[in-house]
Amino acid sequence: MTVAEDWAFTTQSGTLDLTTTSDSLCFISAQVATESATFTITGGTGLFRHAHGSGTFKIVDLTTPPDEYGVFTATIN
Repeated sequence: MTVAEDWAFTTQSGTLDLTTTSDSLCFISAQVATESATFTITGGTGLFRHAHGSGTFKIVDLTTPPDEYGVFTATIN
């Protein structure tokens, strides 16, 4: 399944916004999926106000209870 997402990461220094450019979701079971994506950093607030860059992530999505964990790798300019 191919999906597209917008993410916002909030820290004490501001919010970092990103949009996936390639996002693949694969269900392992009814409650677990793996997700791999590339993304573009689209800006943010505070310290990240003029941020841009790109990166990748690989996460595991749990549907019940809802939770996600994984690794994000990014270059932020």
